[in-house]
Amino acid sequence: IRAKYIIILSRWYKYEFFNIINFWEIKLIWFCNNLSKTNNWTWFNKFNYITNLLLFYLKTNDYKNAIIWVNKLIAINPEDTYPQIIYAKILENTGKYQDATDIYLKLLKTNPGDIILLTKIADLYTSLEKYEWGLQYYNKILQIDTDNYFTLFNLGVVYFSINNFDSAIYYFLKSGEINP
Repeated sequence: IRAKYIIILSRWYKYEFFNIINFWEIKLIWFCNNLSKTNNWTWFNKFNYITNLLLFYLKTNDYKNAIIWVNKLIAINPEDTYPQIIYAKILENTGKYQDATDIYLKLLKTNPGDIILLTKIADLYTSLEKYEWGLQYYNKILQIDTDNYFTLFNLGVVYFSINNFDSAIYYFLKSGEINP
């Protein structure tokens, strides 16, 4: 009996979840269509609606619709790196690793000290088993932030993956000292 109620509830929540997505889409389309009729529509409101829709699609792994909405975010403010990072992550999740890498590297040219971008690139190279490239970018992060325990831990993982156990232990221990 308990399992029956859980199945019914999960179906209801899924139904409600997609109703929420439809609500946001309808509201956004209505506002876009009535843009000339109202002065209450600001860049911030539009950005928030699109961001919420994008997050819904990302949570449901609906990358086709997520790409549509992330492109709309990029169109609102092409200089903002956040939507472009999301776009690259979607490409990465759909197996388009080279396209994702190209976006990360393009963004890194305009933001050379951005630790988030450096981490994304290092993580991507590491997941593709291009360990030397991953090490290069993790080391760039340590030049900026020597106490970045996350990077130190990831260096330990990379060194462990290439069977350099002495270096792996060193970085694991150093990471543990900073964040026990």
